[in-house]
Amino acid sequence: MILQQMKKLIILIVLLLPFSVWCQDTGIGGVNIVAGSGLASAFGGENLSAKIGYLIGIEKNVYRVNETSLFNVGVQFSWQGANYTERVDTENPNLSGNINLSYLNFPVLYRYQNANGLFMETGLQTGFLLGAKDIPDEGEKTDGKDKIKFVDIRIPLGVGYWLSNTISLGIRADYGLSSLSTDGAVLHSDADKHRNFMLLGLIRFNLHSDK
Repeated sequence: MILQQMKKLIILIVLLLPFSVWCQDTGIGGVNIVAGSGLASAFGGENLSAKIGYLIGIEKNVYRVNETSLFNVGVQFSWQGANYTERVDTENPNLSGNINLSYLNFPVLYRYQNANGLFMETGLQTGFLLGAKDIPDEGEKTDGKDKIKFVDIRIPLGVGYWLSNTISLGIRADYGLSSLSTDGAVLHSDADKHRNFMLLGLIRFNLHSDK
C-alpha cells in the first residue's frame, strides 16, 4: 500500500515538472513545491469521521502587491474522503469502511508575509474529481463517482513560517462551500449535504530566490 502511494507521488512530481519549468521561465519569482498530510473528512451526518489525507502540488507567485502582499496560483493533487461506521439495523453488525476521493485542485491564494518570514494566506480553490471509491472493511469496493459532484469549491485558510529562503512549514484548512454529494446521494449518512474538509501540515520547497 505504501509503495503504491509512493509510486503515485513520483508520477505526479514528474507530471508537474513541465509546469515548474514554465514557472521558472516567466521570470516572476516564487515557485514552490508543496506537500502535506493531515486529517480529511466530510461534514454531514454523525456516521462520518476523519481519515488521513494527502496533498502534493506546485505553486507560483503571479502578482506582488507590495513587499508584504502577493497573489499566487497552484496546481495540486489531493487524496481525501472520510471513514464511516453505520448500523444497518439492530440485528446486523455495523457497516464500516472508508470513502476515498482524489481531486485535481487549482487554488488562487492571497498571502500576507512579514519580514520575519511569518505568513497568512487565504483564497478560493476549485477542485475537479478524479476518482471516488467506497471501500468497505468487508466486501468489494465500488465506484462512487455518481454520488460525488465533479466540481468542488473550497476556501483555504493557512498560516506558516519560512525557516529559510528555501523551506517553510505551515498549517492549512480547506472547507467546502458546496455539498460534495450529488442530489439524492447517500454517503453512509442520513444528512442530505456533505462538505469536504482538510486540515493539513504543509512543507514548501522554494525553487526560486524570491519567496
